[in-house]
Amino acid sequence: IDRIIDVFNEFSCRILDKNNILHRLYPNSGLAFIANWCRRANLEALLDTSLGDRYCLDKFVQSKKRISRAYKAFPVGVVVHWLAGNVPTLGFLSLIQGVLTKNANIIKLPSGSNNMLVSLLEQISEINIKNYCASELVKTVAIIRHDHSLKNINDAISLNANARVMWGNDNSVSAVKALPTKLNVNDIVFSNKTSLIVIGRDILENVDVSELAGKIATDISVF
Repeated sequence: IDRIIDVFNEFSCRILDKNNILHRLYPNSGLAFIANWCRRANLEALLDTSLGDRYCLDKFVQSKKRISRAYKAFPVGVVVHWLAGNVPTLGFLSLIQGVLTKNANIIKLPSGSNNMLVSLLEQISEINIKNYCASELVKTVAIIRHDHSLKNINDAISLNANARVMWGNDNSVSAVKALPTKLNVNDIVFSNKTSLIVIGRDILENVDVSELAGKIATDISVF
């Protein structure tokens, strides 16, 4: 797990570089958010909070609550991520978690989406740290895009999923949930939701309001 985290941390550094070509190819796409989210400190905290000890992804670790017990986290197998056309940035975050937990991952892109996720994976594949080539990590990810009328492809993808992560509005998520599945599939759903933004009074008094409104508009459009 440390090597996987090293890869994402290096990926973070590359994306934070303003000279990276991706900033010109995909402006206002939340790349800085992705980069900061992939920092080592954030990923370690995410895994330790979720699993108790991130090294349970590698081996049995001693339980902190019961001395006589040890535990280990095992991959579920194939995780399929159905991404929403308007928030590919967020879908990439669920992909990272699928890779961190050592699952095979399939990304189902909307037919009209751009190639941002492909470009991000290409950036990861170029990383080589301590003789660990990230291209091997990228080989565990497949990206699929097809005409939405080809229902048999969606059926096949769903039937091979051990877990399904669904992003989108209520109608699109309902359509995915209705696809045939294994009996023990795990579904994680991110459908319609309402977001809230809070702006402190001190911020309003000390910044240009039009600049602040621009940042809020960018956040809304990206996420």
